[in-house]
Amino acid sequence: LPEYYGLNLKDIPEDKSKHFTAIFRENINKYLFKGEDAVTVACLFEDFYPKKINLFIGFLQDAGFFTKQDALNYFKKYVDLVLNGYLDLYLLYGIALEGHQQNTLAIFEKGQIKRFIARDLDGTRVFANTLKSQNDKHSNHLTELIIAYSLPNASWRAGFIISSIL
Repeated sequence: LPEYYGLNLKDIPEDKSKHFTAIFRENINKYLFKGEDAVTVACLFEDFYPKKINLFIGFLQDAGFFTKQDALNYFKKYVDLVLNGYLDLYLLYGIALEGHQQNTLAIFEKGQIKRFIARDLDGTRVFANTLKSQNDKHSNHLTELIIAYSLPNASWRAGFIISSIL
């Protein structure tokens, strides 16, 4: 989602002011269909009121899932959506999004998870050789800010996958 404004405090040391910042982005409702709700993934496992359970469990119950097997199936769908969304881009096209929970919105409809939206593309990296191998017509127009010429090491890839899922 495009960022319109940023807010930070002046005349305060950076180590303290970094905790008092805000980013104002385009309204997410522009990208939602009727009946959909968007939740930052980082919030899914926080308690909410009046139910005093975490949001993920609340959505699960709203979708009509109450058994252990229902919960496992629901979580499997969540993981499948995350992995397919992020890893297909990475493995097929060499496009690595900064897929951590703060920058990812989960989209729900009647408690059912439908899709994800990545809202911060500053950490995006494009691995030129992988993209070119797909005969992509845009691969020659990448900026040096996002291009990489070698794939990251295995520990980076593992961290990327884990941070996207959990």
